[in-house]
This record gives sequence, C-alpha cells and structure tokens, in this order.
Amino acid sequence: MADQQTSQEVMDETASTGGRFLLVLGILFGLALFAAGAVYWFEMRRFPVVVAISPPDGRDKDPLGNRGALIPLSPDLIHVTSIALGSPRLTIVNGKRLAEEDWLVVKTPQGEASVRVISIQDGFVRFKHGGNTIDARLQAAQATPSPH
Repeated sequence: MADQQTSQEVMDETASTGGRFLLVLGILFGLALFAAGAVYWFEMRRFPVVVAISPPDGRDKDPLGNRGALIPLSPDLIHVTSIALGSPRLTIVNGKRLAEEDWLVVKTPQGEASVRVISIQDGFVRFKHGGNTIDARLQAAQATPSPH
C-alpha cells in the first residue's frame, strides 16, 4: 500500500504545480514588460518628439509703431501697378512687392503713414489705415511710343 498517496500529498503536489505555473507566468509578464520598455526607449531615440515654436510674425506689427495721431492718407498716394492672383496673392504698390497682411509705408505731406494690405482682388487692392478701409484700383499701363 505504499503506492497509494495520501490526500495531503495530492494537495501538496497540486499546490506546487500551481505555484510553478504562477512563477512561469510572472517571469513571462516581466519579460514582456521589459521588451515593451526596450521598444519604447528605442523608438523614442529613433523618432524624437520635435516641437516647433515660431517667433511672432513681424508682419503683425506696424512698421511705424503707434506714434499717436493718425496721419490722413489720400488714395491718390497709393499706386497699384501690378496684381498677381496666384498663391500667395501678390501686388506691386508704389514700386514695392507686397502680399496680403504686409505693411506699406507711404510718405505724405504731413509725414509717413502706414497701411496694411487686407486683400488683393482682381483689379484692386484693399488696405487698412487705422479704422479706415482704402481701395486702390489697378492703374492701366501707359503706352510709351517706341523709339524705332
């Protein structure tokens, strides 16, 4: 009757099998956690996170600053000679190339005045001067006689 096991021996053998199973399961979980951490570390070194912060756009500031009283500006002092409706929209005003949101300094008899290009349309350019809106029309090219 030596081959028969007692109930206590059967319980001990079942407990040790469950303990071994939990031990193997714990080791596998630890290895998986280690592998995930290694992959994360490797990917972070290979593809770093880059945050781009640009300085404020200089086009937002009036080039003349806030000098107090607004100098009156006549639309006759703004000469639009060319308009390009591509992307970005461009114009030539008083000999200077401008895009939308750019500033232009115009010399007047009372001093310098600054205007901002609000929009460039087919045939005219809209400017902002203080609280006023100024539309300047495209000027037709003057034909010059050929010397030949």
